[in-house]
Amino acid sequence: MKCLIKYNLLAVIATTLMFFSAQSFATSVTKMQTLNSTINAPKRPWAGSVLGYVWNDRNGNGVRNFGERGLKNVIVYVDANDNGIRDSDEVYAMTNRLGIYTLGDLPEGDHNIRQEVAFGWRNVSGGRGNEVSPTVIANPVNSEQQDLIAPRIIGGDETEIGEYPFMISVGVMSPLGFRHFCGGTLITDRWVATAAHCSVGANPAQLAVVAGTNNVQDGSGELLSVKEVYVHPDYAAFPSEPGAPFGTVAGYDIALWELSEPVDLRKSGLQSIAMLSPENAELAKVDTLATAVGWGTSNLSSNLLQDVHLPVYDDQSCHDVYFNAVNFETQICGGTPEGGIDACQGDSGGPLLVRDFKSKKWSLAGITSYGNGCALPGNPGVWARVSELSDWAKSVAVEPSRVHQVTVRNGRSYIAVFGNQETRYEPTQSIKPRWQLVNSTITNDPDQGLIFDYRILDESKRAREFECGADADGQGPLGPVTSNCVVGVNQIVAPPLTDGVYLPSLTAELNESNFSRNSTIIVGTPPETSATGQLTADDETDPDFPFAPFYIDYFDIANLSNEKAIVIRVDSTGFDGFIGLYDRDVREANGGGGVLNFFFSPFVGGTAELIFFPDPDINYLIGVSSFNPEEVGDYTVTLVNDGLAEPTVISSPVAGLTQHRTFRKLPTTRVIIPAPIQQ
Repeated sequence: MKCLIKYNLLAVIATTLMFFSAQSFATSVTKMQTLNSTINAPKRPWAGSVLGYVWNDRNGNGVRNFGERGLKNVIVYVDANDNGIRDSDEVYAMTNRLGIYTLGDLPEGDHNIRQEVAFGWRNVSGGRGNEVSPTVIANPVNSEQQDLIAPRIIGGDETEIGEYPFMISVGVMSPLGFRHFCGGTLITDRWVATAAHCSVGANPAQLAVVAGTNNVQDGSGELLSVKEVYVHPDYAAFPSEPGAPFGTVAGYDIALWELSEPVDLRKSGLQSIAMLSPENAELAKVDTLATAVGWGTSNLSSNLLQDVHLPVYDDQSCHDVYFNAVNFETQICGGTPEGGIDACQGDSGGPLLVRDFKSKKWSLAGITSYGNGCALPGNPGVWARVSELSDWAKSVAVEPSRVHQVTVRNGRSYIAVFGNQETRYEPTQSIKPRWQLVNSTITNDPDQGLIFDYRILDESKRAREFECGADADGQGPLGPVTSNCVVGVNQIVAPPLTDGVYLPSLTAELNESNFSRNSTIIVGTPPETSATGQLTADDETDPDFPFAPFYIDYFDIANLSNEKAIVIRVDSTGFDGFIGLYDRDVREANGGGGVLNFFFSPFVGGTAELIFFPDPDINYLIGVSSFNPEEVGDYTVTLVNDGLAEPTVISSPVAGLTQHRTFRKLPTTRVIIPAPIQQ
């Protein structure tokens, strides 16, 4: 009789969840978690049942402690075929607001009881299953700094460590270590959202991500392996028929990378980020000031993570630019008519963020996808629209359920409970009102001077004054002209320029934030010197690209004054020219690398051109090569404004650095385009 009363009391507790003291309640729950224990209910002629509850096992101890709430609307089902997926014909029940469920009228026999684990949760207790121990990021990546082309962002500002704790560097492992090629965002402690075009054909065994750093070149952060890659099923990596749109312009440019092990977000100083959904898509309405983050190509000489703030663009105006794009409802655009602020190459897969002012949190609005060049006037950037794609992401980025194996007998009830933990960590954070310097228009008027016209965007509700400055020759000997500036249109006038090549710069600062705009301008007819040469199959090959022979000739730059900007121009015949600007000392010492800048001709017989301001501490070296392997032909190297190109050879050990060129040719991804030269 005592035994009967005891088990009837447990049944009442399981179905009503009456809260006793923490100690007595925990003791009762511990007893209820012994599975396959028969509850000696009164003899009944009907079938057996399984009942229980699902709760937030915050401390992961498998015991429902006082204050740990039940989870409502969780589906618990009988997995008849034991495939870990609820099929349409399988019996299920949904937990009520207290987390309680009942699976009744079950036939006699063995049953597997599972739950559908919702996005953002992990089943950590109850039943049988694999134990999960999240990784704590504590040690930096043990890899040597590599002197490769550094990816950065256009028109942005350097970020602080931990400013975007959900930001991930997505890359590939090679014998030389980790190589960044795209950005990504943590949406849970195990799942990274990135671009489909960064993921198609990728082998998870060769992939990795780096978390917990704002610098992908200094070896900081934690290197994490990748278990699996999931590309959106509607992403068209190849045309469905001849002439059909494919790649990024066909939309659905999203993929999920599942990490081999989850990361302990709280202990590692990391966070996940909430994805926009159809219900709150208005957070990314037109003209909302959004933020793009990435390590992509930039106008800044920095290896640090960059951010840039830019308004959400009107859909129709954007589609008018990218008229061949389809499934445009899965794409969102950002930028200004003036250009100058954008994500770029190497930013692909990174986030477009918007602020949720009510919750005081960031939300993921977009995933960097494509654009015509980078930050060009009238050409907004395009991101995958997360609010249209998050339902798919949430259906994929789920954790498996543990299983209760229950042998049911008629007229008897059995208890199966599930303890879940959250896999997301998104605390509120104080986000200061953002502002952004928009691209400037520069006019050299011989009478009035060098005129900088520009705009400042600011989401602050109070009027703020910024410190602005314009320098007509950037790093040259001319000094800056400073002025206070405000939200809206501003103008600064510097002294007029004489014949020459200049890199004028515009800066705006407010407290610790600053943005800059760098342009190029050629005034009049500055002096030029030229040297001719010929690429042949007898030339040495570029050590940075060992996968195919790219023939290369080298030139030293003599007679530098180090006080003038220089244009390097290569005109080629028979091949599409490629210019590399190197630090000779680094390149000779390492057998490759030392890349300071590069550019290439867009077509055979075209002109490749780059502009830079020399640093007196660098021993410059020009490399003339081709964009495609095994191309040969005649060429002319011209230096404008300063310097003299002198043919040379370099002596170095066997090359050890590697870098693919193919990424620069993908027609639907970002391409590097320098600022236009103005006469």
